Amino acid sequence: MINSKVNSREIVFCPEFLEEIKCHFPLSGTLRQEPDGFTYIDLDDRYIHELIQHLPREGFSKPPYFGPGLIGAHITVIMPEEWTTFQKIEECETEVSFSLKECEVVHPVREDISEIFLITIEAPFLGNLRAKYGLPPPLFDFHISLGYKPSLHHEG
Repeated sequence: MINSKVNSREIVFCPEFLEEIKCHFPLSGTLRQEPDGFTYIDLDDRYIHELIQHLPREGFSKPPYFGPGLIGAHITVIMPEEWTTFQKIEECETEVSFSLKECEVVHPVREDISEIFLITIEAPFLGNLRAKYGLPPPLFDFHISLGYKPSLHHEG
């Protein structure tokens, strides 16, 4: 979603949900980079597999990045189209801690997805990393996308 345009965003009041995450899930992950430059924090897949059933809003499905060859739960740091060098990020494999900020539902400008449920996070290391490699701050807060809701005209 980090590279999608957004029609609107809505803050979802969910202090109990965030507190449950803080108590039962690691607030850190490992920095990784794919050959195309896509850079992300690799998270425990339980973030999606377990939390999708307990979202404070109904009707969301797991994001489409689980399965063979896919990265699973993650926080996007750098999109492939932003990565103009073939240099590998030297900080790869670093454990990166973060804190949870708030829950949001965003409405992206996409034909296939009407809503995304996400948790925004705070991780100064990630902003500093982007700056070190000559990249501007991301268009959106760093976040964990927990659920997608397809557009009605794209449902099977």
